[in-house]
Amino acid sequence: MRLDKITLAILEGTLRLYQDEQQALQKNPSLRMMTLSAEELASRAKAIVRRMRRALPDNVSLKTLKGVSQVGGGTFPLLELPTTLISISVDGLSTQQLEQKLRRRLLPIIGRISQGDFLLDPRTVADQDIPDIISALQSLVAP
Repeated sequence: MRLDKITLAILEGTLRLYQDEQQALQKNPSLRMMTLSAEELASRAKAIVRRMRRALPDNVSLKTLKGVSQVGGGTFPLLELPTTLISISVDGLSTQQLEQKLRRRLLPIIGRISQGDFLLDPRTVADQDIPDIISALQSLVAP
């Protein structure tokens, strides 16, 4: 296969970026997410749960659970990384109903269901997403 100048330029830029680990982590969100430690994720999950508890009524249950993140994709289809997951349940809604309501929002909130729990992975929840998640949950429990 013969590479054209544009492909070579893009490849060169990518390789140059990866020469500086800090720059690569700063500019590549996927790489940054994959390199978070289990300890960082446990701390992050607990901080997110504390923030959510302050803003949500008692009929929203929140807890943290040990679990794994699945990287997926063509490069790492089976890679699993340790994480601490955030389990969310809302009185009066099944896990499937909660998942569907969050997924169908104008700005979807994508989690996963495992063993009857709706789960968010703090590895993939950006700080700027937390207010949207809280707002979505508040709208589900509003009278």
